[in-house]
Amino acid sequence: MKRILFVRTDKIGDFVTKWAALCMLKKYLLNASIEVFVSPVIASLARVFWSSTTGQLQGDRMSD
Repeated sequence: MKRILFVRTDKIGDFVTKWAALCMLKKYLLNASIEVFVSPVIASLARVFWSSTTGQLQGDRMSD
């Protein structure tokens, strides 16, 4: 699997509860590109979570 798209546009709580699954996917699918499509409010949270979890943020195309 090369690309994964996670779509969650409305609920912060739903995004937070799915975060562990996204981290596990990244851990076990090292070469996969994980893209997150979320609302602007959640985008800020996603940036913080992703950079603190992976230590990097590549291809940040999220805009507020």
